[in-house]
Amino acid sequence: MSLDGKLMGVSLRPLPDGRGLDIRSPETLFQTDSVRPWTAYNYVVSPDGQRFLINTNVAEATLPITVLMNWKAKP
Repeated sequence: MSLDGKLMGVSLRPLPDGRGLDIRSPETLFQTDSVRPWTAYNYVVSPDGQRFLINTNVAEATLPITVLMNWKAKP
């Protein structure tokens, strides 16, 4: 994740001799509205590598949260 919120990807290929990696230049995958792009664990990748879950800002109005305290369930 770049400081301006772009999710970046880097291509890796094993060297022909098998003793290292050929690391390509980073490329932008897509722009995000990441909350804090400079922090770790701001996104996760699905196990199959096909989807991302990213912590983002929401521009929409949100509903209030109601917290019930000292609530007792019926027996």
